[in-house]
Amino acid sequence: MFLCRVCGEQFRASRYNALVCGERCQKRLTRGHAFAYLAGLSKIRRDVERARHRRLDRWRLEQRQAVLDVEQQREANRSARVQRRQQRAAAKIDAAERREARYERQVEEDQARERKARIEWLVNFFGDAMDRLEYMVADSPEAKAVLALVQDVVSDTIDDELEVAMARLMPQSAG
Repeated sequence: MFLCRVCGEQFRASRYNALVCGERCQKRLTRGHAFAYLAGLSKIRRDVERARHRRLDRWRLEQRQAVLDVEQQREANRSARVQRRQQRAAAKIDAAERREARYERQVEEDQARERKARIEWLVNFFGDAMDRLEYMVADSPEAKAVLALVQDVVSDTIDDELEVAMARLMPQSAG
């Protein structure tokens, strides 16, 4: 039961912070007639009634603080849930980035292996071709000059391919 701040009547309220019993008293309260019913009471009775109102006010403050505590706890729980969701999302993104990096490394390694196989094939092919050319032109000095020129071109081509392949492989071996 609550005690109306204007008329002093007890009333049932649906809210814990209700001060008045109805609209009439609400209007009187807004016009500055709080504790109007105390005017016709003795000093002792006024003090008793004011003490009752102070106790009710303390109780209302306690109830309000309890509501605030619950709201703060809810907000803390909400924040914790949001933070957990963000952490899970960040973990998923991180895992996806690691998978992507792993895939990219695998692609680079596959390309490096293919390049190495091509280089080995070129070395073997041109090595065999040079051996045959040397055998075929063993007696002709002009042919030997052309053969030396071809060997230089082939050697430079193979060296360039090896440099490109090593440049691609070196960052991977360092990481």
